[in-house]
Amino acid sequence: MKLLLMMGLFYILMIIIICIKPLKMLDETKHTIFNHSGRIITLENESIIQFSELIKQLLKADYIILGEAHDNPNHHALQQRILAAIIAAGNRPAVVFEMFNREDSGIIASNYRKYPNEPDQIAKAVRWDESGWPAWNMYRPIIKTAMDAELPVIAGNLSRQKAIQIVIQGQQILQLMEKKTALQMGLLKPLGKNEEQVLRKIITQTHNEIPLPMVSAMVTAQRVRDATLAESMIIHNHGKGVILITGKEHARSDYGVPFYLRHRESDAHIVSLAFEDETETTDNKRQISHYPKTYDFIWALSDISASESVAHQ
Repeated sequence: MKLLLMMGLFYILMIIIICIKPLKMLDETKHTIFNHSGRIITLENESIIQFSELIKQLLKADYIILGEAHDNPNHHALQQRILAAIIAAGNRPAVVFEMFNREDSGIIASNYRKYPNEPDQIAKAVRWDESGWPAWNMYRPIIKTAMDAELPVIAGNLSRQKAIQIVIQGQQILQLMEKKTALQMGLLKPLGKNEEQVLRKIITQTHNEIPLPMVSAMVTAQRVRDATLAESMIIHNHGKGVILITGKEHARSDYGVPFYLRHRESDAHIVSLAFEDETETTDNKRQISHYPKTYDFIWALSDISASESVAHQ
């Protein structure tokens, strides 16, 4: 009995470490803020396109997912550039952020109304500095661009407390949810065998401390998070489109947010884009066909220390 109790405490401790540990902070000396070099690749026909063509394609979408490595300032600069171009073309999408918990929706809306030109007030209200996310100044230009255009700024993610609860309860959390809700969100729709294996592998690789028995629980947590982000996008689509600012894994079309968007709106036009880093010595020589077709577009960046980026789950 004592052994079981000790094992239970150990697993709870591991959950807290996995779910709450802060992301590695950016060492800005190891990143080069460059003039958006690299190439934009459309994976449908494996060709390189210009920025103007990318924007033309994004303007047709109901849902746009921009997948980043969280601590890479170049990715955020390009997210802001894309958002600004979409606004300049006349679109007024809502902008959903993985970095904001849905429980903070009220306080974000309140501070937006009171301080419509001051994004720092939102950061202060949600206690960004205590959140574990990378430096606020990387996300600030994206939020400022949205606020200047009076676009909705939406909190899309689960809270860490709910994520911990899901990891503790695993598949039981789906049984506790109202069946209709779980069904609507797509959580009762199984992933393909290959897709689930890929997700399990990625979770194992990115959380070195995780005990193997907890991998299934982490898969469930990831699925609920993706389904929640998708739901946030759907709720705030009032015919003007929605953009999601999120990590690259959430942007994957095979098991990420697009999977749940397709489940709920099969006729929606969904576009996912991921920012990838190419080093001078190796990745620049990759053939376009080698990029996995788990996104619609890849913006492959060069001249950057890719090893310093964190593609947080």
